[in-house]
Amino acid sequence: MIVDLREFSMMEVFGIAEKARGKIVALKMTAPHTFIVFANGRPQYASYRKVLGDEAFLAALLVESGEVEIVNLPNETSIRPNLGSNYEELLSQGEERTREFKMIKELIGDFRQVPVMDFNLKVEQICFDALQWKLVAAGVRGTTLDEIVDLIKSTEYWVAKAAVSLLERGAIKLEKPLERKAEPTKTVTRPKQTTPAAEKPIVPSSRLPGQPLVSKSETPKVETPSKVTVEEGTTEQPKAFSTTVPSDAPFFDYNVTVLPFTASMNVDELVDDRTLALNPGLYEELTLKIGSAFTEAYVLNPEKSDVEPILFKVKPIRDAKVASLTISAMLTLKAKNGQVLRIVPKLD
Repeated sequence: MIVDLREFSMMEVFGIAEKARGKIVALKMTAPHTFIVFANGRPQYASYRKVLGDEAFLAALLVESGEVEIVNLPNETSIRPNLGSNYEELLSQGEERTREFKMIKELIGDFRQVPVMDFNLKVEQICFDALQWKLVAAGVRGTTLDEIVDLIKSTEYWVAKAAVSLLERGAIKLEKPLERKAEPTKTVTRPKQTTPAAEKPIVPSSRLPGQPLVSKSETPKVETPSKVTVEEGTTEQPKAFSTTVPSDAPFFDYNVTVLPFTASMNVDELVDDRTLALNPGLYEELTLKIGSAFTEAYVLNPEKSDVEPILFKVKPIRDAKVASLTISAMLTLKAKNGQVLRIVPKLD
């Protein structure tokens, strides 16, 4: 399973791994390198760039772009845990760090800048900690902030925090890196060969191992209406819809969002990947429109005729602004967060 972080947050991706009870799953990214292992719904191991343990887990939470691959590992996989805090503590720290990092990024801007030290500082102003000295030393060599993260085996959070501290004291300023000009190559004239030319060697493929044959095109943006769209009736249904759902069943189109991560804490029963959460007010409105209560409903993606409708149990949950599904259910329907989906109540 591949999850695009432009559509779903890393916290929501962790929610998928958390629900994999009785299984071992790994979350993998290549840029930046990320490898997190969950066993029986709890994180056990974390690696991020060149950092391990709690810091790696917290750093992964701050990633906002790229694709995360979720893979199942054999149940006999041996794991050497490297996390010192429990899951709840890590999530709490992660939420606080996310808010702080957002403010820090607004002060720094682009990470592709070089920290340049002010050499006119007074002696009493040069009071740097170990991380700040590393940042200043790397800046002297023209190294950018994003390059420094790997160079000193740290994370974006700590490098950015050190940079902001130095900026506030006037110890450094951030500048765009100078263009590294390649040295011109010298042309050497060689005498023509009098001996017969050797056979042309076979040139191996330039494609690197693991490199795709065809590059992925950028995911097109799908515009969703700003207001909730409600549509009911018995008009002609999509092809996949008619194979599973009665053609004369009433249906409603709504903008469906990802269920908040903590929604399951507010209901008696566990909210799983086959739960359609409806705002209580909306649920009452729908029961009045169709004339009866309902506990199940089909959901289908009108934009993907090849995706079969899925039958969900319906629960009124106040955390749902309108209608919500888990991230796993949204991926199964090949839907994006906030997309208009069709809801068909199952009537007895």
